[in-house]
Amino acid sequence: MKPKILCVPSIYPSDEHQKQRQGCVLLDFCLAKSPASKILSTSDSLLVTIHREGLNDSLRLWSTEDGRCIMTSPVDLFHEKRPKKLYKLSDETFPGIVLCFCEQKEILVINVYTMTLIHVIRGDFEGLELVRVT
Repeated sequence: MKPKILCVPSIYPSDEHQKQRQGCVLLDFCLAKSPASKILSTSDSLLVTIHREGLNDSLRLWSTEDGRCIMTSPVDLFHEKRPKKLYKLSDETFPGIVLCFCEQKEILVINVYTMTLIHVIRGDFEGLELVRVT
């Protein structure tokens, strides 16, 4: 088995960028399998990030090969939701699907390939723990 190296882009904003944008904050990130790396000219794995800039939150896809931002979510994806944590589901079973935990006791099910909201799960998730089962 050959070890693989991923080039993780600089997702933390530079000092100059923070001055211009008045504070873009990285909230969380995970890796997702690229749907068509050859067609999209991207790496096999994509970095998925959530950022907060003032009152606006965004989900972004990054190529781990060259650090390019491939896609940014529409402005209304999080419409009045305050995301704080990402969790990627299995690439084999649910390709491109992430769970985004929000401050309002909601879990958003998002397709990162199309940047669309699939479902909203509401409830009291206090003490909920996601465990990886291999």
